[in-house]
Amino acid sequence: MGEKKLNRRSFVRGAAAVGTAAALGALVYARRSLAQLVQGNPADIDRAVRDHKEGLISDVDAQATVAAYMTAAPGPPRVVHVHDPGATSWDFGSQYYGHYVDQGAVDSMVDQGVMALTGTAAVATAWSRLVPDYQAGKAIAVKVNFNNCWVCSPTHLNLNNTIHTINAIVRGLKMAYSDLDESDVWVYEAAQVPVYEWGRREIASRFVDGCLYPGVRFFDYSCNDAAEYDNTDPTALIDWNPPSGTPDPPTTRLTDVLVGATYLIDIPLMKRHWSAGITGALKNHMGSIADPWELHPWMYPSGQYYQGTTWNPIVDIWRNTHIADKTRLILLDGLFGNWECNNSKAKPWSTFGNSAPDSLFLATDPVAIDSVMADFLDAENPLSSTARDVLVYADHAGLGVHEEGDPWGSGYSLIDYVKIVL
Repeated sequence: MGEKKLNRRSFVRGAAAVGTAAALGALVYARRSLAQLVQGNPADIDRAVRDHKEGLISDVDAQATVAAYMTAAPGPPRVVHVHDPGATSWDFGSQYYGHYVDQGAVDSMVDQGVMALTGTAAVATAWSRLVPDYQAGKAIAVKVNFNNCWVCSPTHLNLNNTIHTINAIVRGLKMAYSDLDESDVWVYEAAQVPVYEWGRREIASRFVDGCLYPGVRFFDYSCNDAAEYDNTDPTALIDWNPPSGTPDPPTTRLTDVLVGATYLIDIPLMKRHWSAGITGALKNHMGSIADPWELHPWMYPSGQYYQGTTWNPIVDIWRNTHIADKTRLILLDGLFGNWECNNSKAKPWSTFGNSAPDSLFLATDPVAIDSVMADFLDAENPLSSTARDVLVYADHAGLGVHEEGDPWGSGYSLIDYVKIVL
């Protein structure tokens, strides 16, 4: 037997060196999927670690145990829905909705959500799994949705993110990493088309001013640090793959903020969209490129090059390594949501008792979480026949799992939908 002692991290890292046949042949513990391991069933790995340290099994057998997890068919993607009817208290009147969110409630919602998503019993453990091996200098990019903000100090009430999810995220990261450098948290909105005033996305001062962690950095067009596009890294370019006969969209590059980050957290809003039908985790990265408007002919059903369930440029954007390989968490903001459209003030939801949804959704699968979101929107106000086209294509393209289900009733068979009421 080998004398080298391994910990869980080195087990998982070393599993890549063990072939599938060897893994299955040498497996000494019950086989489970990697998804199950991440979601809170690590007993086999723990046992392998203990037995290896005690010299009871060899390096090969220990690594084979982990490899079996990694080669097994994945379990269903988990979408956690946390609902706290006391999270907000806005009357949908004339005051800024962000002043009517309970930070403590949001903290608890995020805490419960990340633990349920990872299957862990401690907030710090959950965050260390979601954002593993953080060290100072490893930036954590956080994509927010400020599609309705093009000035530094807006007075309108069109729905954008509120600061509370950012505060809860940083709080959790600090629990996992006491040495977290707040300046490694990069909150950004990077769309910028200077010829249109409404094309210059800004992160509002009322959002920034509410941040409880002064070191956090904010990036946008001109109100905060600039979300630039100066990098020449070829991996920042989107690789377009439209069907034969369909022209490529214009050359498109991801923002330097995202390219320079090590980790990515996506915070979309639960909203209907006037043309696309829905806007959620997938579409949120239209704010990770400079000119999303150039892509409308390919994205929207009314567009000249729209391909329905055959192709959508949003999926090619998500396939880029800086999004697909860096995304650690999707935290869908449904505190208020907008069942009507993407560019208006939020209204009460009849399906949530004529109140706000007071909900947060957490996942790592963008297709699954957008599928659940679409079902909530559809239950409130029926979606168009084309609203789920991008989800069908994203599923076919292997980006995630799409299922049209019923979160208010029969639920899902392909998605592990977990609801927590606080």
